[in-house]
Amino acid sequence: MEGREGEQLNRSGGTILLADDSATVRDMVSCFLTQEGYEVVCAKDGVEVVEKAMQELPDIIVLDLVMPRMNGYQSCRLLKNEPSTADIPVIILTSQERASRQYWGMQAGADAYVTKDADISVLATAIKQLMHVSPFRRRARKKQRPNMSIDVIAAANDMLDKRLFESTIINEIGRLSSTLDDLGGTMRRVLHIMETLLDFSIGAIVLAGDDDDEEDKGLLALRIKADATDAMIAQVKSLINERIVRTKTSKLRLEDMDEKVFGDVERENRSAEGTSRPLDIRIKPFRAQGRAGGLVAVARHAPEFTEEDEHILDIVAMHSYTVLDNARLYGKVKRLSITDSLAKVYNRRYVEEQLEKELQRVKRYGGEFSALIVDVDKFKDINDRYGHQFGDKTLVAFAELVRSLIRSVDMLGRYGGDEFILLLPETGLNGAMAIAERIREAAERQLRVDGSESASPITVSIGVSSYPDEGVESAAEVLGRADRALYLAKKTGRNRVCTHSDIAEMEKNEKRGTV
Repeated sequence: MEGREGEQLNRSGGTILLADDSATVRDMVSCFLTQEGYEVVCAKDGVEVVEKAMQELPDIIVLDLVMPRMNGYQSCRLLKNEPSTADIPVIILTSQERASRQYWGMQAGADAYVTKDADISVLATAIKQLMHVSPFRRRARKKQRPNMSIDVIAAANDMLDKRLFESTIINEIGRLSSTLDDLGGTMRRVLHIMETLLDFSIGAIVLAGDDDDEEDKGLLALRIKADATDAMIAQVKSLINERIVRTKTSKLRLEDMDEKVFGDVERENRSAEGTSRPLDIRIKPFRAQGRAGGLVAVARHAPEFTEEDEHILDIVAMHSYTVLDNARLYGKVKRLSITDSLAKVYNRRYVEEQLEKELQRVKRYGGEFSALIVDVDKFKDINDRYGHQFGDKTLVAFAELVRSLIRSVDMLGRYGGDEFILLLPETGLNGAMAIAERIREAAERQLRVDGSESASPITVSIGVSSYPDEGVESAAEVLGRADRALYLAKKTGRNRVCTHSDIAEMEKNEKRGTV
């Protein structure tokens, strides 16, 4: 039965809706198609072709581009936007030969593009190919022919308004690429765009970690409004975590990721009270194309999110991934540019820049800071005896040890070779001495020259300087004093901490002849 109906459909040719503002073209093409066995319905402008397409549901639509009331691009977009005509193949038949015209026609949804100066058999071939693609879909459309008419101009305006709305959202997201913000800042900006478009209590963005970068654990950004309770937040996180575990976007769970929260001040003391109202949560994955992915999500109590809300969230998910991934890559490049590749601490240039900024801050607003230069004692001997690989491991181990002993605001960098520099904001000389002693003692207690507990300890010498201090006006002078103090610590036996005041004391003693 299916086969016999298909054969009858092929023998009947099918219905062609031909739209052209030229009566001569309509007559000529219509005559040719009729001879080819097709039934032809004609329209003389863009509005009429849409109206007749709705009424007739033809098998193929042939459109001119330049027509009154509505051009072919607009008619094609409107036809492809209407569910009842979206699957009807459209052939653009035009005298416009430029590549840009063909490109825009295909972007409007056309299935084929034929120029009028081509042999008319080209049009016949295009029609036959499109007729052959889906005959059963054509038959189903014929059986379900609705008797409908629409206000074409109003429908076109509605579609234009919808496309303009979507383009505005896409443009707003795309503009974030020019801000050169870090990933957390870019996520905050995307959440702000979501907030202007959707009414939610909790908004979330998850960008999964990059498996090729051990420093990138992934990031969860949350926008939490005043009406969100702790119970709602926990439920949203739980559902997001389930989605992450089910997909291949990450090997990590949500609790392994870094987290940034942008919340309303009014909800800081919100308790964990729940509510009997159901929570509506919508989650949309990124279109990551095989790369580290993620998702966007929104949640609120009644009323439920609408179909339009879902569409908006789809647009955000579809277009924000590239912006977020670029911000991630920008952050990674920036991080690599200021990081020592061996010890995974800041490099010398970056710490010196921050030292200069700290000096200017203290000069302007008051306060104090200190700088430490740390040297691993007899490091050359370690390299010569145990090899450079063990020497590298020693530096890495020492850097990890120091990081475990300092505050998050302190800044550790590699000064060069076996020397490290440590910037301590809001820390005077006495505080810096205490931290230096803690580092020296920990190194002697925990680090060994060959890694075994029975081996000799690895020791360090440390020079300390502070600002403000008499005679110091520049960052170079701060470092110079720390460097001279380090030299004194090494000269007087190593495994000790010295300051600029120790240098002054030594110089006094030398003058007295007591050293």
